[in-house]
Amino acid sequence: MAVVIKSIRTWKDDFWDHVDQSTAIWDACWEWKGERDKDGYGVFNRGGKHLRANIVGYQIQNGVIPKGYVVMHQCDNPPCVKGTHLGLGTNAENLADMAEKGRARGGRRTKDGQEPKNRRENRDVS
Repeated sequence: MAVVIKSIRTWKDDFWDHVDQSTAIWDACWEWKGERDKDGYGVFNRGGKHLRANIVGYQIQNGVIPKGYVVMHQCDNPPCVKGTHLGLGTNAENLADMAEKGRARGGRRTKDGQEPKNRRENRDVS
């Protein structure tokens, strides 16, 4: 009698199913193929939560995001989830980077100029 071994899929397998890694260019972006939000960022659904794909991608490839830090795109391409294109910085550094590169635009902010708490905090996906 033959033994059938079933493959066990994880949430990380589901994540990678939505990433286009087909390019032969070594430093090209890995773009999110799934759902995107109004700003072009990938949306990964896990356990009923809608998570930004770039944040999940960073954590899978680079590890935990320390408190007080946000994930920043070094490639300035919102759907990119490639770990080498994502780095960490404070919210102030991210806003300064956006302004320096001409990507800043009016968005929802609190009275002190910060993003609303639910948008600026990164969630641990492990």
